[in-house]
Amino acid sequence: MRIAVDLTNYVEGRAIGYNTYALNLLGGISSLGYSDRIKYTFFVRSDHILFFQNKFSGLNFKPVKISNAVFKIIWQNFGLSLISNFDIYLFTANFAPYFFGKKYVLVIHDLNFIKFPENFGFFSRLYRILFIKKSILAAAEVIAISNVVANEVFHYSGRNSTVIYNPVPINVKNFNESKKTASSLKILIPSSIGFHKNIINAYLACQKIIENNKNIEVKFIGNWDKSEFPINKGIDCIKTIGFIDLNAKLLAFNEADIILYPSIYEGFGLPYIEAISHEKLLVCSKIPIAMEIAGKYPIYIDPPFGEEQIVNALLQAILISKTCRAFTVTHILKKFDPKKIARNYQGVLLNA
Repeated sequence: MRIAVDLTNYVEGRAIGYNTYALNLLGGISSLGYSDRIKYTFFVRSDHILFFQNKFSGLNFKPVKISNAVFKIIWQNFGLSLISNFDIYLFTANFAPYFFGKKYVLVIHDLNFIKFPENFGFFSRLYRILFIKKSILAAAEVIAISNVVANEVFHYSGRNSTVIYNPVPINVKNFNESKKTASSLKILIPSSIGFHKNIINAYLACQKIIENNKNIEVKFIGNWDKSEFPINKGIDCIKTIGFIDLNAKLLAFNEADIILYPSIYEGFGLPYIEAISHEKLLVCSKIPIAMEIAGKYPIYIDPPFGEEQIVNALLQAILISKTCRAFTVTHILKKFDPKKIARNYQGVLLNA
């Protein structure tokens, strides 16, 4: 079987959750080894082709020249179907082309545009309103990245989907272990700055915490430029850093004592798994996806997830950080093994 996989949504420095998903999925597929039965071709942006070829030398990548959103729509709707006659196509980023007319599997990460329209420009949201439901209904199979997303897909379109979690390597905690000092307690907030991420309340809560805890350092990181951050009061121990590369990100996780993730909506939520992988205290909103992915591991922020509730959860975490917190995480992490996830994807593609 010849399978075409569209990864043209991968753009360095943007959509970090999707980018990480794409890289981990490729890592899982690569770990399965070569098969005469299945031949993958991965389509990526031409300015990223060398990166992919160097990182995954055993996989077959094809470059696509995409300079803007219009070119991307043209590519997905017409270019991909004309390049070659694949048996099935995998679209990995929420919607497939409306005019495609070929057999495809669609991955749905979230339906964020419905609940949080303020996160999207007018045309971006209109495009999703017009085409996502049609993409879901036309797909041979739909993959949802969590049970929460599967339920959303069903209520939105009436379509059932196969739940396959995002792949996440489980050994990242061993990367570049830092020698921690006891002089300060570090809180890391890894997040984008969309409305649903609840970042302003997180900032205000951290500001209140440090008023009475001068030895606390706070860092905000994510796929944004420092100038875009919605609030900044010039507090020395609260740093709004923005985008950092993978090595710096892993180091930041290793140095942190507490991972704060106050988002009020997620389709999956990679920081949940990153915190668990690094065996860090996780403070997050008590929303269905967090409970599905992380279970009893986190310290939960109670509804309505405002400044006061975040402060209360952080105070619990600070007290716990001064004691020994033992928690077995293997049973959580094994659900996200990239090789296992790649096999699940392969099963769906073969049977679509």
